[in-house]
Amino acid sequence: DKLCCPSSQRWKADVLGGVYRVTKAGASHRRSKAPASTAPESELARVHRLGDRRDPAGVAAATALLERSMASGRRDGQLVAITALARLRHAPAAPAILRALEGPDDEALRMAATAALTELRDTGPLRQALAHSNPRVRAAALHALDQMPMGGLRAEDVGPALFANQPPVRDAALWVAQRHADWGEALAESLRPRLLAGRAAPGGRDGL
Repeated sequence: DKLCCPSSQRWKADVLGGVYRVTKAGASHRRSKAPASTAPESELARVHRLGDRRDPAGVAAATALLERSMASGRRDGQLVAITALARLRHAPAAPAILRALEGPDDEALRMAATAALTELRDTGPLRQALAHSNPRVRAAALHALDQMPMGGLRAEDVGPALFANQPPVRDAALWVAQRHADWGEALAESLRPRLLAGRAAPGGRDGL
């Protein structure tokens, strides 16, 4: 007798090019799952996850991350922590977020901090920041108070900033003033004594 492979004696569908697998009776056809990753979750990933889920446990984690990142100058840690605190609506974080702006200038950090301060809607620290010596802190306060509902920003707050020596403050004040045509008379009162005293107009002729 001709010896053949045992599988050749089994019935198979008459399909050209087919590939057949012989499975022992009673065996499972399920594929084994790949082992779960055991790599520890990084601190940044954890804070990001807790912030996205609005998990209250994220408040302490994000606050601690922000403080450590400011002390070490770690930019990515500050960005993750600020964004998480905004998503968690943790208003007490506003002073710490303002302090983050006292470090080296960083456009992404400025944008994230201003957006977070607007989201948190804590006007107290922002009103205090209007007199801050750091121009980035002061500019962020102007932007946030103007953009948040019930921010309470007034023409009297913006007028002096129009003559600030620091360009970030002056630019922020001009941006805010241009959005408030209803402040015309109040701003004119703020500008008049300074212009009569011979101080340069904010932004030159175009600023007027």
